[in-house]
Amino acid sequence: MKALNDVMSSYFNDQLQDTNLSDVSHEVTKLLEEIKDGIASDTSDDNPDNLPVTLEEVKQPSQEISENIPDDATATDDGPLTLPGNALFSDAFREVEFQSVDIAIQEDDRVSVKDEDDLIYSKIVSEALKAVPKQVVATVLDPVVKKSVNKPVEPVPSGEIKDSSDTPVIIANSSVSPLPVSADKGVHSPGQLTPSINKATRKDSFLNIKAALEVKQKAFPKKKDSKGDVPDNVPDAAIKTVSSGKIAFLYSGKHTAHNPSVLSIKTFEVPDRITKAMWYLEKSNIFQSSRYSLVDDFPMASEKDLLRVHDDSYIRFVSNYALNGGGFLGDSTYITPHTYDIAKLAAGAAVKAGDMVAGGQYSFSFVMTRPPGHHAGRNRYGGFCLFNNAAVLARYLQEVKGIEKIMILDWDAHAGDGTMEIFYDDPTVLTVSLHRDPHGFYPRRGFTKETGSKAGKGYSVNVEMPPGSGDAEYMFAFDEVVLPLIESFSPGFIICSCGFDAYYKEKNVGLNLTSEGFHGMTSKVRSVHSSNFVLLMEGGYHDLNGQLCHSVLNALEGKPNPMHDTLEVSSFRQNQQKQIFADAMNKVNEVKKVIPMLHEVLV
Repeated sequence: MKALNDVMSSYFNDQLQDTNLSDVSHEVTKLLEEIKDGIASDTSDDNPDNLPVTLEEVKQPSQEISENIPDDATATDDGPLTLPGNALFSDAFREVEFQSVDIAIQEDDRVSVKDEDDLIYSKIVSEALKAVPKQVVATVLDPVVKKSVNKPVEPVPSGEIKDSSDTPVIIANSSVSPLPVSADKGVHSPGQLTPSINKATRKDSFLNIKAALEVKQKAFPKKKDSKGDVPDNVPDAAIKTVSSGKIAFLYSGKHTAHNPSVLSIKTFEVPDRITKAMWYLEKSNIFQSSRYSLVDDFPMASEKDLLRVHDDSYIRFVSNYALNGGGFLGDSTYITPHTYDIAKLAAGAAVKAGDMVAGGQYSFSFVMTRPPGHHAGRNRYGGFCLFNNAAVLARYLQEVKGIEKIMILDWDAHAGDGTMEIFYDDPTVLTVSLHRDPHGFYPRRGFTKETGSKAGKGYSVNVEMPPGSGDAEYMFAFDEVVLPLIESFSPGFIICSCGFDAYYKEKNVGLNLTSEGFHGMTSKVRSVHSSNFVLLMEGGYHDLNGQLCHSVLNALEGKPNPMHDTLEVSSFRQNQQKQIFADAMNKVNEVKKVIPMLHEVLV
């Protein structure tokens, strides 16, 4: 496996100058056969005990590994719990359970769409268009990407271009790669929005409506009201002071270029999971309030931004893998030809959000981008994540904005193990992750005893939430752990890795948060930290991300929860929940014992 890692890394980092792809493929095939026969494991440097390991043993971990912390997974002063193997590629050769992810290879690259979904979507488009004059509706070329291995990707020039209908389309300044139109993918004709809209069309139709609404707002700007609120159309640079609680919301439709269908991969981490959410928020008229600014023009993170967090060799690996056409990496993660740019754009959105909030223009910001980031470490990917957006923002705030202490709060259903790893020995960044108990649950890291190392000992906090935990258990953990830590650590800035996969309608996760839980957690943070708070979208693979985002945004405004979803609880379930709450109390008490800052608060 180590030899295989070396071959792959050398090829994608351009270290094998005189080697062609066929030679590499031959070598890879040979090494895979050796691994299969158990030969490579006998001499692997990653197996200090020289124990034979076969693929069957890797695919079917023992009960001890599934239910308990593995013996070979250790937390020392050198770092968090780690499994043996090379950081870049070993995950591709061991099957990791990711309960909210289902990866499968499709037989063909066509994506089926239910007729009723198209009908619902068409109605939304039709309703939105009724309020917009036809002559101001912009058109957008559909971003369907064909996999290309050898052809380099050319950047899109800034300025104005025209489609076949001579309707101008404005492309903002960006180095994001162009999105070629493929005639065999069912692309709609430019300039048309018909009642029959396929899935390809729906990807960026949101931009059409948004562009039209922006034209309308410029023609009829809002006047400053008697309360002194800032009009929505005033540029950020012109705003000297803003009313308390002003919120920036960042989103870019370019994320659709990071699409697994290009690789004939079926997975839950798809463009629709946030495109649909954005449609809901637009339909709810949230952004018409003067307290919101919808921001869709922001640069990609620079290489300097990424290098504050990730190794140079890893960044080049992601870049070269994308340039060579991409593919499925393993550990639920994939790269398309445009993924490198889109991943940098997601990190850039985080940096932009932090810059706007730290600069005093806004009290809060919510970033809805993908791919997510909290599983990405210094030199490894995992769980859909490539670059750690929260970590990139934290280092930017420290080095550029001069904010010394940062708290990263993570309430995704899965532990933010990449974030923890990056800051494991750093006492200036407090990482707090509330997630489902990782015994037998992805990423099998984020245990209570992983508390940091060296100077960072006590600054990595992991709260293991028992399966079945819901609003009551999370509120208890917040009151006993999160809020006391905010008081004790007194961060200058809080970054939230806001995953929505702990929601009770998320399949295969087993947590039971409702919208009231997400509203409550946000409200509790806001009650003790009323500014310098940025939330970054992480997981959430159901159809209600938009509604839950609405709950979080209302909490930032100090408004009631707009959703009313309640769990029906039977008498049996009530008795079961008592035991779950008792288990959660025990888990929280375990955290209190190992985190010194919580002792200081108690005293």
